[in-house]
Amino acid sequence: MKVNALVAGSLVVLSLVSVNANAETGTAEALMKVVKGLSVATNSNLIFDEAISGAAAETVPHGSSEDDKNASFMITGEANRNITVNLPGNGLVVMTNGGATADDQIPVNSFTSNNPTALDGNGNAELFVGATRDALTPTQNGGDYATTFDVEVIY
Repeated sequence: MKVNALVAGSLVVLSLVSVNANAETGTAEALMKVVKGLSVATNSNLIFDEAISGAAAETVPHGSSEDDKNASFMITGEANRNITVNLPGNGLVVMTNGGATADDQIPVNSFTSNNPTALDGNGNAELFVGATRDALTPTQNGGDYATTFDVEVIY
């Protein structure tokens, strides 16, 4: 009984005490921009001249426009965005006629490009790529040689 009276008395005292509480609310926005995705379309392939066994190395310049030898690509994406172009490194691209010996393979190295650094106001840029094919071995096997290579474009 004493405990109940004590609790009841405490509640009465607490109810008489004025509590000043102050609460405020802040609001923020969640924002983002969705940019148009990049696209890289091949317009033309890298073409080296016909050659005989033992021929010297051949370089196809990247040039400043599409020609009958350089590879060309159309890059599309978000207008006026900066881009970075990455080309294959040396030792990564090898043309082959289907065989596995050195006489069935021709390395392609020293890739170069016109190195566009931004998309234009319409979201476009042209990329022109050249490279050097190694000298052919004196016993290089005849045939059609081919491979693929990738160019990477990053915002």
